[in-house]
Amino acid sequence: MEILSTVGSVLAIIAMGGIPFVIMNRRSHNKNLRSLNNLKALANESGAEIVSHNIWNDNSIGLDPQAKKLFFINKIQLIDMNTVIDLRDVLKCTLLTTSRNEKTNEGSQRVIDKVDINISFRNKKKPDTFMTCYNSSIDGMILNGELQLAEKWVKIINVELANIN
Repeated sequence: MEILSTVGSVLAIIAMGGIPFVIMNRRSHNKNLRSLNNLKALANESGAEIVSHNIWNDNSIGLDPQAKKLFFINKIQLIDMNTVIDLRDVLKCTLLTTSRNEKTNEGSQRVIDKVDINISFRNKKKPDTFMTCYNSSIDGMILNGELQLAEKWVKIINVELANIN
């Protein structure tokens, strides 16, 4: 009888300890689902369909290679900043990082403050578009895969541009 009571107590403690993780995971999943739905809605407004996408922090990026359109949503202080880019109008895509050197006991260390995907257009009168993937003043001081994600999307966009040209 004591064994059953001990086993029951252990299971109850494990369940109680796991509940916060289940709740956090569910909230994260729901937030990602809302972001994906917003991205799909933005694409639908342009008569496009998201084929590939990524969602991180408060950002979403997606591509419709058939329609040659790129979609980016950056939520800043509860406001969605939507960007739709027709890749047929794009000259080039580059990765921009803003960084600084911080002095440490061992010397100095490069600290990345901002990561942007930069879109330059064929029409020189149209200003470049900067899609911010990471901003240390908003996203915190630690990069969490944002640089690699931006590099991935610069490659994807440049492959699409090569197929257009």
